[in-house]
Amino acid sequence: MRLSVASLRRVVKGDLAIQFVPQALTSYGGLELVRRYVHRIDLVARLRHACGGLRSDYGSARLGLLLLALLVVGGRRLEHLRYLAEDPLIRRFCGLARIPSARTVARRVEDWRGAGRLPLYSVRTPGE
Repeated sequence: MRLSVASLRRVVKGDLAIQFVPQALTSYGGLELVRRYVHRIDLVARLRHACGGLRSDYGSARLGLLLLALLVVGGRRLEHLRYLAEDPLIRRFCGLARIPSARTVARRVEDWRGAGRLPLYSVRTPGE
């Protein structure tokens, strides 16, 4: 079944309320803080610039954020995405309405590597 691109993406319009209270947090607890930091340093624009000509239904920048979220919550392999597929905080962080399969993400990463775009540490924003 083919899904429309519009049904894959989601817009985040505001910040979640954060309260510091004594309780046991999961590894997802800091994801909203990381999302705010990513927004502040404009990482999405940097990823879009780095992955300029590479097209994806999910969006290359959003898939990059998905990989970052996977690392933040402790995922070590792309197969761990299936455990995150229904988590609303992960979807909010990435701006996705639906988390892609590990195979889809692996294909996109291979496209990035094939295009010589993986050294993202040297990414500059368009205005720099």
